[in-house]
Amino acid sequence: MILGFNADEVFRVAIEIENNGILFYQKAYEFLQDENLKQVFLELKDKEEKHRTAFQDMRARLPESARRITD
Repeated sequence: MILGFNADEVFRVAIEIENNGILFYQKAYEFLQDENLKQVFLELKDKEEKHRTAFQDMRARLPESARRITD
């Protein structure tokens, strides 16, 4: 157990990491000129969006006990 964290906080951090990935891949996509490389970054962005949705769904299903910080 990591002190000061609970499952809800872990999912919150995971969602934020996915948001950062989405932003990064979107910016890279907009910057790049090579269409093949742009497609790779678009696919990576789509995967991050799916991960984010999965984490959001899991977080929403957490029981109240998983939202409390325990020692």
